[in-house]
Amino acid sequence: MNIVPWLIAIGVEIVIMCIMQETVWLGIVIITVGFMFHSCFLHGNVQKRKKHKHIFMTGYCFLWGACIVGLYIADRIVGGMDAYEKYAVVIGLGLVLVLFGVSLMAEKLQCRLKKRAVYKETARFYNNTRHTSRYSPVFIYDYEGGHHSCTSWETFSSEEKIRKKFQIGEQYDIYINPKNPQNFVLSRGIEKKAVVIILMGIALIISAL
Repeated sequence: MNIVPWLIAIGVEIVIMCIMQETVWLGIVIITVGFMFHSCFLHGNVQKRKKHKHIFMTGYCFLWGACIVGLYIADRIVGGMDAYEKYAVVIGLGLVLVLFGVSLMAEKLQCRLKKRAVYKETARFYNNTRHTSRYSPVFIYDYEGGHHSCTSWETFSSEEKIRKKFQIGEQYDIYINPKNPQNFVLSRGIEKKAVVIILMGIALIISAL
């Protein structure tokens, strides 16, 4: 599915929101993001783990956007709902951060089975927006009769940092998710980035209460 038309639509809605400065347009943007998830990310060759996340995000965007739009309409009809619109925006954003952080932490904690794996190569990912690259190590290993060649979702800022830790053809300990053996991490422990994101989300929610 082509994501470009959805990005154009979202961009136009954001411009209108900035011009009109009405909360209802933020709700419309969020609902459009929900439709984008539904149309572009729930079809085709999508991993089961990621598909569950996309289904959840689709539902969350529809619910969050509808809540903002509904409060805006209620404020125009009966009045006195403007404060609740702001609460819905801030609390909704806070919940997004909390849920995203919990998801990151859960992914790492689920990778609890230690395996010996062979470092194969380094994968490079180029960010067209920032014009920067990130690098991830690729490992090969066997699990329950299956042969896997997988890329770590943990990234490094340079290929040299990976070369200092791993040598091609050598074996290293990694931790895989027994339920999804293609998902692995290089080390266990609390994800610091996830903790920061969760705390930011909690702070937003508290500020709205």
